Amino acid sequence: HAFESYGYVNAYLSVFNDEEITFVSTAVHEIGHNLGLQHSNFQGRSYRDTSGYMGLSYADTNGPLMCFNAAKSWSIGWFDDKKVEIDPTKMKRPWKGELVSFVDYPRADPASGQYIIIKVD
Repeated sequence: HAFESYGYVNAYLSVFNDEEITFVSTAVHEIGHNLGLQHSNFQGRSYRDTSGYMGLSYADTNGPLMCFNAAKSWSIGWFDDKKVEIDPTKMKRPWKGELVSFVDYPRADPASGQYIIIKVD
């Protein structure tokens, strides 16, 4: 193959060769580029991060069951109404709150200290 798949960053077009479109992680990865996401890295190496779809892709038609990782979800603005950023160096007392799974989005209540994403600076 000349290529397996590619997606243009911040554009509408993703292109797949042969069976690549049948692999969930490959399809979501390329659509991630369309949404403006770059590759996730681990120890400075592309495709080594296994925490979300913008890292390593899997040749599996049924999985893996995962999502974009928290850093990618933060950067594209998902869960903006249920995220918090904290800086421990500027806190007078320990932060209190609850990290809630994105599948429980409807029940997450920031007024009660429940968040989908927590960014620690």
